Amino acid sequence: MLHPAVLRKINFFYAFGNTPPVLLTEHLPPEESVNALLLGCGDPRSILYTVHVTAASGGLGRLRSVVGSQQFLHQAEKLQLLSTSLEVWHGSKYGNLLRICNKDTLTRLHHLWKLYAKPLSKGIDKKYRTGLATLKDCYKNLHSTPALWNIPIGRAAGPLCAEAIDALLGQGIQYWKNGTTGYNASEIKAATLTNPTFLYTGMGGDEVMVHYSSNPIECFHIGAALATLKPSGPDVVKGVTVNTVPSKLAAVVDNCRAQFHSWCASFRKASHFDNHQAVCVRFFTGDALPFCDYLSRQGQRSGSSVGLFTYTKDWSMAPLVLDGCDYQDGAANPAPLKFNIIDTSNLTDHSGLLNILLVTNALLVRSASTVLYTESFCSDDEDSIKSMEGQIGGDLGMMFLLFDLAPLSYLSYTTKPWNEYNQRLAWRFPSCAKVNCSTILSTQHPAQLAACLFQAFLTLFQNENNAAKFKNMASASTPSQFMKLMQRDSVIHYARETYAFLLKFVKGRVHVNWPEVMEYLVTFLETDKSLLMASMFYQELRTHMHILGLEALPLVEPSWGMTKTERLPGWHIMPPVVSVVLVVPRSSFNILNTVDKSQLGTPQFQSAVGTHHLQNLYRAIQMTFGKVRDNGESGEKRILFVEEDSSGLQGNSPVIVAWYMPAWMLLIDPESTMVSLQIANTMATSRTFLSILGPLLEIFKAKLLHRGNVFVARNMPGLIQRTEARALQVTLTPDARSTALSWVGGGRKLDVMTIRQTGESTNLLLSNTRKTVEQSQVSPYSISISSGEHTKTVVFPFPVAGNQSRLRIARKSKYIEVVVPIAGPREQENYAADLTPVMIQDGAIIPWNLPRVHMNSLPAIVLGGITKRKWLNRLVKEMLGYTNPLQKSDVGNKFPLAPSLFSIISRCTGITKNSPHTQRPRAIYLRSPSDFMHGIFILVLEVRLDLSSHTILLDTCVVSGETAFELGFAALLDTPEVYYQPGCSEEEMQAWREYLPAITERCRTWKHDSTRCAWIKSGKIPASSTNPLCECGAGTIPEEHLKLEVSGVSMPGAAAALAMHGTRAAISPFFPGPWCAKRQA
Repeated sequence: MLHPAVLRKINFFYAFGNTPPVLLTEHLPPEESVNALLLGCGDPRSILYTVHVTAASGGLGRLRSVVGSQQFLHQAEKLQLLSTSLEVWHGSKYGNLLRICNKDTLTRLHHLWKLYAKPLSKGIDKKYRTGLATLKDCYKNLHSTPALWNIPIGRAAGPLCAEAIDALLGQGIQYWKNGTTGYNASEIKAATLTNPTFLYTGMGGDEVMVHYSSNPIECFHIGAALATLKPSGPDVVKGVTVNTVPSKLAAVVDNCRAQFHSWCASFRKASHFDNHQAVCVRFFTGDALPFCDYLSRQGQRSGSSVGLFTYTKDWSMAPLVLDGCDYQDGAANPAPLKFNIIDTSNLTDHSGLLNILLVTNALLVRSASTVLYTESFCSDDEDSIKSMEGQIGGDLGMMFLLFDLAPLSYLSYTTKPWNEYNQRLAWRFPSCAKVNCSTILSTQHPAQLAACLFQAFLTLFQNENNAAKFKNMASASTPSQFMKLMQRDSVIHYARETYAFLLKFVKGRVHVNWPEVMEYLVTFLETDKSLLMASMFYQELRTHMHILGLEALPLVEPSWGMTKTERLPGWHIMPPVVSVVLVVPRSSFNILNTVDKSQLGTPQFQSAVGTHHLQNLYRAIQMTFGKVRDNGESGEKRILFVEEDSSGLQGNSPVIVAWYMPAWMLLIDPESTMVSLQIANTMATSRTFLSILGPLLEIFKAKLLHRGNVFVARNMPGLIQRTEARALQVTLTPDARSTALSWVGGGRKLDVMTIRQTGESTNLLLSNTRKTVEQSQVSPYSISISSGEHTKTVVFPFPVAGNQSRLRIARKSKYIEVVVPIAGPREQENYAADLTPVMIQDGAIIPWNLPRVHMNSLPAIVLGGITKRKWLNRLVKEMLGYTNPLQKSDVGNKFPLAPSLFSIISRCTGITKNSPHTQRPRAIYLRSPSDFMHGIFILVLEVRLDLSSHTILLDTCVVSGETAFELGFAALLDTPEVYYQPGCSEEEMQAWREYLPAITERCRTWKHDSTRCAWIKSGKIPASSTNPLCECGAGTIPEEHLKLEVSGVSMPGAAAALAMHGTRAAISPFFPGPWCAKRQA
């Protein structure tokens, strides 16, 4: 139970999701097979969209069909019959495409399909319509505040946010009034049938639980309907041609429907591709955190059984078992246990970012192409760095290094357009950015590592620091600031089990004297006075340290207690850890019903065990409704299980609460020991429940020896495998390339990384005592050391601040140590080159931080007059936070190609004022004043709308000047249609040469020929300083793309002829990331 138990009396059903779909494969090479794990995914739109975009063949016809009520019932009946068992389902025509992970998931699906197939009675139909009417009132009240309903529309529209709000004014209200997105009178009139999928959701009996702000329009890329697009593009219906609201609404609705039908058609085609299954989707219903933990242990089991060690979800004591055939040894269609894509939706807001990083890290394939996506809808006025430090436990660079996971926007300082209401991050392994990089960390300073871990503890549980909390409250100058502080204090994502998992993870990452680390850490924890509640949760922490095999911190087991186990009836041998189960009568729990729903919120629970003089609290608890049963034994032989009440909150069964705790605490004074269930104390819960439950916010308490309400057993109910088996002992052996760490500031910040170099190559560097050993930074991750003609490159697992590096040279001992701090995202001294690296790994070409695009799936924009380009102006001017695009600012210094990139995009989109050229350029030549011949031709084919990234891109063809002149195109430079980018410095030109491989590789549809590819043969990208591209993609642009007009401007004949020899490239604006100082301002 990494997350505390939460009461959600209202669980809303999100029928369509509330964000547009994303391209799941945008960071994967086209040759790599996809194993994706989608957590918290409520609907299949991103799967459909990804299959559609990446489909090998384009031009799929739009599928238009209408599913009537009789067809719906017939299909539901069919699915009901096919879902009676896993064997029947997997043997059906759907079984190869849609796999079910376990019986529990199939049982839930069968139950819903059975309800769908059942005709609605008049009473149920009336109840449905009454519930829907209540939700309509909620929707009206919500949308009386325009700022609230603008947010999801803005998320879906991206750069056309303002245009979407204007076009869709009142659309949501009309949808809730009419029950359809249709705008024709006949379609509205026909929308009279009850939708069973809105009624039966598995989330509240037959209550209508559809979220009151649901709107299907928000689930599509509505910007495609509001920009003026070329009619021949994909998923494009006729765009906006008049300025009346009905026509804009019609354009949006028709476009969304066209998108959905195209996705479905592509998915259908992919699922029957040459009778070979190209797509397989597996389903599991339950909580993401235990599911990931289970998959991780399944992959580590080495033939042994995983066992029953966790539950399927919160508010349930059904053990998690993946009993589908795909998870059995020797399965014909084995399910993957490692993934190159993990998308966690917005689970960060519900489960906590640190919990997500802890459970997903081991499931990721260790590769440069692997990516983890996190998303958050919770905006915070705090500094982005400070906010994330609170979520993951400390200094970002230090924690990212320990996890070997970091957001690309942190590593590269740039991102897609940043939306504070939808913060989506792509994470990668920093150590995979360079080959031959060791992932093992080490330290000779156990006290420093312990201090670092202690600072993480203080950060993760800072809401228990009452002194700091009251100080912040006193400084709140407005009621809104006070309410935000209360809201922040009420969000508790982590129990002590999370911290124990973090310790276990670090133990497996850092080679250190671990017992000594734990000795220091215990001292820090036991002497700390800043967190007043920490001592009351200390035994919970020690319990989970024991369970996870952190053996250097044994549980205290007083000998006087162990000799009196007879005082707990039936026990002969008391294990170090036991499970306690508390049965809370429904009459006691129902006291929460006296609180108005609008004031109840989502309180969290904790259990308490103690005597008059000693009390300990536990938040890693599991709760459900039902009755406790046992096997008739007592003491250590007792096995508990729960008969769950499927009615849940709507039923009348008692509440069952279970948790682990140290056994010795039950032996101090069993007769006077009390066990209770409480609400976690925060500013908000105290305000709501203090007058009802008293100062302890206690719902129910019972004596430990009360047989009807308290049970003690070796394991939690239904879990039959001993908990210590969960511990995986990892032995780390540092190699010659391992990175040594040291800290400053009491463990708050990582000081430096050190790598020691030995061996023959190091001896050559030290051989000539007359020559000094020098150093220089050659990439964000690498330091080159040299002496005379001898050089050696030292690769670090994280970006470094090379201008602050130093060498320790020991000629007698024959080693060199490179000592360097990690690079923070706001340091201007960061290495400015190699901003968009492309790497070769196992034969695959991987652009590190630029997302891939499928050019032919992106609609082309018609660049009209200035009034139709307002959204373009807003988007492009946001690029890199510039106010004056040609003035080098702090960001400009970091991105040498920024001025020319901004100039090219603004000229090609027509937003540059007072341009000396009357037409937008179709051909551009970049060069430095000192080198005319080795420039770069950029030939603009289209300006496209990048729907998934909410930005634009230039669909271009690039040719090196050297190639163009060799082919005899020198005369092209004398034509007036070619635009010269003035003033490109040599540094800027070098940045462009490093940029070209990334922008060509990100839109590649062709394959590299290993026999002639300059990149693969040389093993480096770019292979040449003057001609950075390989020849594999030259001449692969379809001829029809060279004949297109861009807003009435044709490609010059000579330029079109040159483009036939070029390589297609996708040029996008850069935007400041959330860590950027200018963005923060």
